[in-house]
Order: sequence, then structure tokens, then C-alpha cells
Amino acid sequence: MNPSGPHRHRRSSQWAPIAILASLALAATGCGGADDEAGASPPSSESTGSQPASGEQPPVSTVVGLSQNHVDGTVDYPQHPPFGGDHNAKWQNCGVYREPIGDENAVHSLEHGAVWITYQPDLDASSIAALEAVADGQTHVLVSPYPDLERPVMLSAWGAQQGFDSADDPGIADFIRYFQQGPQTPELGAPCIGGIGTPV
Repeated sequence: MNPSGPHRHRRSSQWAPIAILASLALAATGCGGADDEAGASPPSSESTGSQPASGEQPPVSTVVGLSQNHVDGTVDYPQHPPFGGDHNAKWQNCGVYREPIGDENAVHSLEHGAVWITYQPDLDASSIAALEAVADGQTHVLVSPYPDLERPVMLSAWGAQQGFDSADDPGIADFIRYFQQGPQTPELGAPCIGGIGTPV
């Protein structure tokens, strides 16, 4: 496998880990992250399998028990984009990419605490620019287009994912604030440089 090769779109109906749909109330002032002051509270969690009412923030899909093996070749992930599981031994350097990146490398970055911002390739230029600006000054944020994305914008962290209909949704900043190098990170403190890929 060429770990720096283009994204490969795969579908699978198999799902080994236990999946939990959790509705996380991500309040702009109530999310804790690696750089927040001590005592900040994580979003409250309420187990639910239902869709949110109109106007409410969509649920964050969370997964527990994800495997962390280094593997060669492709992985048949059950989600697109994936947000955890087996992955390539080389992580994707964090930053902005204008072309799709390899799932297996991006998942390794998530293991290091990265948040992966993906967007539909035909998203308008101003929205793409807004998403790319989010990565400015961040150590563990990836931004890239993703073919066949179900929502205009999807944010993924290890074991967590949320979709958005607009690049200016305030929930995007909330997600990053909580999940970038957040408490779900398997390898907290690991770098998101020194891997593969050259961000713009």
C-alpha cells in the first residue's frame, strides 16, 4: 500500500465494536479541552438512538472498544469517514489538504488526539476557506475534502463524530475545543507532525 495515496471509499455492514449514539450538549462555554482551565466540564451525555428535533444540534456518534492495531493495506471501516480502529503505522501530518487523504493515516492522527474536518468536495469556496481557517494555530487539526460525504461538513475525533450542514455552525468550534487532545485520546501528547503528507 502507498500510505500517501488517495482516499479509497469503502462500505461495510459489519460493525465489531459497541456503538453508542450519544447526544452531547456542546455549549460554547461548557466544553473542556486539553488547553482549557482545570475544572472545565465535558459535555453532558444522554444515551439515545433517536434523531434530534428540528433546530437542535445533531447527535455525536460515539464508539467504545475501538482496536488500535497497526496494519498494512486498506481497512474496511464501517463509517465514512472513519473515526477510529486499526490504522496505518504512519500518521497524517496535521494541517490543511486540498486533496483527499488516506483513511488509515488519518485514523492514526485521531489516535494522537487530532480532530479531522472533512467536507464535501463541491462545497463552496468561502465555506472551504472558513474550515481551513479553523486549522490556523492548531496543533492537532486535519482538514481535507472527502468524496461522497453524507453531510456538507463532518468532524471526527477518536471514537466521536458529528455532522454539520454549514461551515459556520458554532458547534464546529465546540467540537474542536472538547475533542482536540481531549479525554478520549488514546495516545494523549503524541505529535501530529513527523508523519506523512505535506499540508498547504
